Amino acid sequence: MQTVIKVIAEHLDVAESKVTPEAHLVDDLGADPFDTIELVIQVEKATGVKISEDDGDRVQTVQDLINLVEKK
Repeated sequence: MQTVIKVIAEHLDVAESKVTPEAHLVDDLGADPFDTIELVIQVEKATGVKISEDDGDRVQTVQDLINLVEKK
């Protein structure tokens, strides 16, 4: 979970304290759709977990991304 939060904070240039599980990537953290795709790719690299394109397209919150990593 901490790895996902760190990747998101670094990519979106926001404080880690703002990257809470319930935070919405677009509405709360200022990501755009392209950022979301890049985040999925960066999380894959950081964790070694492969996330399918379909799963990646459904990511809206920090918790969504954490769940994808934890279920693999």
